[in-house]
Amino acid sequence: LAATQQPGRQQLSRVEVDALAGTGNLTGEVEWRDTQRWRLAGAVRGLDPGRYRAGLQGKLDFELDARGRGFAADSTIDVEAKKIGGELRGAPARGGGRLALAGSNLRFEKVDLAAGGLRLALDGSLSPTQRSRLPYRGQRSRRTRRRRSRQIARNRTPARYSRLDADTS
Repeated sequence: LAATQQPGRQQLSRVEVDALAGTGNLTGEVEWRDTQRWRLAGAVRGLDPGRYRAGLQGKLDFELDARGRGFAADSTIDVEAKKIGGELRGAPARGGGRLALAGSNLRFEKVDLAAGGLRLALDGSLSPTQRSRLPYRGQRSRRTRRRRSRQIARNRTPARYSRLDADTS
């Protein structure tokens, strides 16, 4: 970490992160005096999602732009991953997209991920206060072509969120 302290603000000129077998070389800032906000941006290389979730082994590279307002439970967080490339589950991967969290509401914008027979495209939102339907487009792999629909995140969706039904036809 290399940073410059100013009144009510810290400029982060170099943030090196090692996580999930990958590395991040980021820059950013944190401000707490007039407004509470933060931002981190830069290159992430060799991230292995399989270290977080079994079955998603790979090595992904992407450009990260993450920012937030506030430091409490009602804060907002906006994360964008651009130029995703590498390998996921033994297949070439590509994609990008944005996830925003405002309080307990999740919003997906132009999320598009492809790896082998997997193609995931998400635009929409999830909220614990409404029965949310998230528009979903996907291409089925050979193993799942026999099924017309399937439930996403079965038994893994946090209780405060509605179940997400997806039609892959």
